[in-house]
Amino acid sequence: MKRRGRRELTPEDHVDWARLKQTVRPIRPEKTAKPGPMAPEARSAAEDPPTSLKPFRIGSRAGEAAGQTAMPARFAGASPIDRRTLARLRRGKTRPEARLDLHGLTQAQALPALTGFMMRAAAEDKRVVLVITGKGRGGDGHGPIPERPGVLRHNLPHWLASGQLAGLVLDILPAHRSHGGEGAFYVYLRRRR
Repeated sequence: MKRRGRRELTPEDHVDWARLKQTVRPIRPEKTAKPGPMAPEARSAAEDPPTSLKPFRIGSRAGEAAGQTAMPARFAGASPIDRRTLARLRRGKTRPEARLDLHGLTQAQALPALTGFMMRAAAEDKRVVLVITGKGRGGDGHGPIPERPGVLRHNLPHWLASGQLAGLVLDILPAHRSHGGEGAFYVYLRRRR
């Protein structure tokens, strides 16, 4: 497992920090902190702030991650599943013990169907189940409010991380192509005690 250490600040970070410090006003002036040493690049940039900001477009830095489903923090970190089982799941070698297809359902219909399915799977002591959400239609993009493609695909991880389903689920993973790819998820259930 890779450890996350402290990263070194870049000259740009020092410049940004110097600019930020100039805009901050202390709450209690009598207890101000002593300024620390600044990098030479930061000192020169703090003295001569740029006259204009660089142009940008909203979402320009999102890149390829824009179409991916955002996982809740509970499922975003390292998986609690052992490496061998995890590798078999990712390669599509583990066959799901049950499957639920949510195609064509609304959110109001899908959540109760998912809850019932997960409760039955847990009661039957199943370990790996497949939930098919579909990829979503991907709206036309002409409306004033942006639409998220794949509402069920987006909401499934959040539904599994909260409420009565949170205690049943150990982890979720995107399914292998042979089991539905981007439009499906493996749900790894906890063992009953």
